[in-house]
Amino acid sequence: MLVARVKLTGDRDAARGPDWQAYADRQASELEGLKGEMREVRGEVRTLENRLDALERKYRSALAFIRHLLGAHPQHREDTPTEIEADL
Repeated sequence: MLVARVKLTGDRDAARGPDWQAYADRQASELEGLKGEMREVRGEVRTLENRLDALERKYRSALAFIRHLLGAHPQHREDTPTEIEADL
């Protein structure tokens, strides 16, 4: 009786084998696609971080220059844009 049950279970598993293999293959294919998308997104993030760093450096340099100008011409301090007042 036990041997028959094991054989029946084994036959059922063997019959499902191709289905499971197809499922696993689909999952692997989808995973590879997601990995490719992740690589692209990481590259885009790196690019955006580099651009942000460059803009931040330029902004800090511009603020230093504005501070210098305001030091030489303090009468124009009231003309400072409100967006950068706190940064000066």
